[in-house]
Amino acid sequence: MLALRPDTWVEDESWQKYLMVGNGDSYGVKGYLYQHWKRWSLQLSYAHSRSREWFGKLPEKGKVPSLYDVPHQLGGALSYQLTTRSSFSVGGMLRSRKVRFLNEDYEPLSVDDFREKREPLNYRVDVGYSYRKSFGEKLLLLRLGVYNVVGNPSEEDILSFYSVHWRGNCLPYGSISFKF
Repeated sequence: MLALRPDTWVEDESWQKYLMVGNGDSYGVKGYLYQHWKRWSLQLSYAHSRSREWFGKLPEKGKVPSLYDVPHQLGGALSYQLTTRSSFSVGGMLRSRKVRFLNEDYEPLSVDDFREKREPLNYRVDVGYSYRKSFGEKLLLLRLGVYNVVGNPSEEDILSFYSVHWRGNCLPYGSISFKF
């Protein structure tokens, strides 16, 4: 494993003096549930995983969480079939706190705080509507919805999924697909 040393500001191209070498381990388990009733369907997933590292230059820290250690992730969706062609869904996700590399002032954490601080818990609730119509072998699919009706998605998710920023990072979406 490679990691930047705590309290490090990269000032030149000599990366060797800023890196620590260590070892690591990871494990995890993931489960899914899908249940369908007359007009309702429920989907749930849960993952428990751990990822740890330890470094010879910081023996006093022992095994610390890796930067990508997110022990708990829960996702779910509940859908109601309005008609044979349309449905309404509410979905969401809950993710435990990711390890912080920088403090509130965007400076590297000290040796004492190295891999000890975590981001806030992240969650998001989305709503959507879909309409599906077959024309023999052809298929029309219309989707409308809102990502993050309530929640606090991570900064990483906001940068990855949003090309525009709306108040509270709530983002409407729509798509039209036609299969022929």
